[in-house]
Amino acid sequence: MKGYDHVSSSALYVANCSEKDVKEKCTVGSNPLEFLNIVNGKKFLPSEANLQYSYAKVSDDCPKPKSNWVNLWTGIKLLDYVPTPNSVGTKGYTAYESEKFKGNMDSFIKKVKSEIKNKGSVIAYVNAEDVMGFDFNGKKVHNLCGDGVPNHAVNIVGYSNYINANGENEGNFKVDMYTPAECKNNFVHTAAVFNLDFPIVD
Repeated sequence: MKGYDHVSSSALYVANCSEKDVKEKCTVGSNPLEFLNIVNGKKFLPSEANLQYSYAKVSDDCPKPKSNWVNLWTGIKLLDYVPTPNSVGTKGYTAYESEKFKGNMDSFIKKVKSEIKNKGSVIAYVNAEDVMGFDFNGKKVHNLCGDGVPNHAVNIVGYSNYINANGENEGNFKVDMYTPAECKNNFVHTAAVFNLDFPIVD
């Protein structure tokens, strides 16, 4: 988030506070709305440093916050969804499906860039099956087709020449947002953002 330092949140806390069956917590994908509902419902989100992820610790027990834990959710409020053209949303969340921008991808890309400038990153729903492997990296710009049904979420953290050589092997990759002309679906199926009211940083 613009103006705030990046602090990794605890994935274990979110997993253990999910209402999914414990067997599904490591095998069934989650989504940003589930994350938002969990942390806003609990009014708590510890940092990764407070509660580190371990597959062996995934359970049905939502951890009780300890007094020395940092609450990253302190003072944060969900903002009402404000309808805009080609968007859907709910309290705290707005999504833009690329299909709605067919014939005007410049408008979709401009919207994504604007949200990155305002919020630091954008959630993107993509279909990663048979696309992302161990050799998938940021050394080149990938020109990929998408699918009508996404199955994975990634973060869009920049555009143009944002990723430098240091980020090529750290899980970052580059994708041409326009997608090849012969593709039925854009690689970025949906772009989404959280709409949150953050307390003022001193």
